[in-house]
Amino acid sequence: MNLVYRWQQSSGEPVKIKRHHYRATRHMVAIYYMYYNYCRIHQTLRVTPAMEAKIADHAWSVGELVSLLDKRSILHGLLGAA
Repeated sequence: MNLVYRWQQSSGEPVKIKRHHYRATRHMVAIYYMYYNYCRIHQTLRVTPAMEAKIADHAWSVGELVSLLDKRSILHGLLGAA
């Protein structure tokens, strides 16, 4: 059972959802993971997890995270365009 399915079950969403909603949810989870690991400074670590793992050399701003998003790939993922 994947994380998105479990999340939808716990939120009361119907099990049978439209494809574009499923893709939007997957993208939302992916963006949140990026924010959690690269932007958010954790209290116990006092750095981001990416900095602790020596993947990043600084805490990213939300602007840096958003700049990674490609408009075409977002539309492709949300609308299912070819």
